[in-house]
Amino acid sequence: MSLEWMGRYRELIEQLQRFGNRYAVQYNREICCGPELCLSTAQLQILGYLLENEEKNLKMAQVAQALDILQSTFSKCISRMVEKGLVEKYHTSQNRKDVIIRASARGREAWLHYGLGLYTAYQQFFSALEGVPDEMLRQFSFALSGLLSADTSKEEKPEGTLVPIGR
Repeated sequence: MSLEWMGRYRELIEQLQRFGNRYAVQYNREICCGPELCLSTAQLQILGYLLENEEKNLKMAQVAQALDILQSTFSKCISRMVEKGLVEKYHTSQNRKDVIIRASARGREAWLHYGLGLYTAYQQFFSALEGVPDEMLRQFSFALSGLLSADTSKEEKPEGTLVPIGR
């Protein structure tokens, strides 16, 4: 199948794919965030989200859903973060079933250390978008969310199994 279906969006799709591929490689790679503390991109992403929303006392399931991380993967990640002293778990007095997670003081410190480098890395990206109106940014975010929710796993399979000829 040719790639003409991309039309005028080919360059954008190629850059999104490259970004996704690079991010996938780095997702579980650990980044040093201070002396004797290295965190994965997933752990840093979780810390950032927790700090940005700390007044909400979010449940583990809510954070996993907001970041679109599988519950099993998220639980393992949180366990490692608790062991490193980055995240604290809580229950409410009315509900002991739901686990609420919050960044610890050490988690905040690690995020701030990492965030300085992240801010610098994103400056070029933000500069390139400086002249783009807010409505266009919202529209692009909406388009990306639609792309993320598209189910591309429903491909048609040929009937039967293909068997090579001449082997």
